Amino acid sequence: MRPVYVCQLPDEMQREIRGILTRLLLYQCGTEEKAEKYFDMSLVDAVQLGMDSKIVDIDCVADSFKNGSYIDGEVPENIRKDVERLAEIIRLRTEMETDSPFLYHAKEQIDGREYYELVNVLWNHGEDDYGLWQVQIPVYLVRNILNSPQSFIGDVDEIMDGVPVEQEPSDNTLHFLFPRGGKIACCSMKMEEKFFEEYSTHGTSVRGSRADIRQDLAASLEVDETFQEER
Repeated sequence: MRPVYVCQLPDEMQREIRGILTRLLLYQCGTEEKAEKYFDMSLVDAVQLGMDSKIVDIDCVADSFKNGSYIDGEVPENIRKDVERLAEIIRLRTEMETDSPFLYHAKEQIDGREYYELVNVLWNHGEDDYGLWQVQIPVYLVRNILNSPQSFIGDVDEIMDGVPVEQEPSDNTLHFLFPRGGKIACCSMKMEEKFFEEYSTHGTSVRGSRADIRQDLAASLEVDETFQEER
């Protein structure tokens, strides 16, 4: 499987990306003080947000410098080389494979604030009866979930077949779904009651037949349906 997140790249490459992002942000803002005012956080934390992101998000940074107003005839040569190197790293990522797709480590809040990500939770209520919950949760929780040892990857149908029927009474195990290279990663984790108390109103949910939920799921995760067609 190709690496999806920056943290899945080799350590040496991560260090290189951290240095490039630091130099690009400083060049963009002018000084560290201006950068902190612009991002409303320390420069170190701003760079860390980039390191915590998906590789495609870093690609957007490279594109903004290559195609935007940041790159012109007077841009310093070292910045131009940094942008070119960042784009090269992103291209190299397509030739890589990782045996450990869930490498995120839990991280505390940054400057006392929480950063959120929209995630999908799938329920199997029984024969032709499924539920889908889209909820915003803090990124540090997402990292914990991605570390779950109870995980597998498959296409839409394999995921729906692999999620067990919900127990009665519920043991609070949730099945979180994440896009992974045209397929889906399912990470299961038992959540505490306080999780449901805090986030039960932070999203939307739908319940329906397998066909209905399958369609919603494929659209939400932008799954490549050619995987299903080739089976």
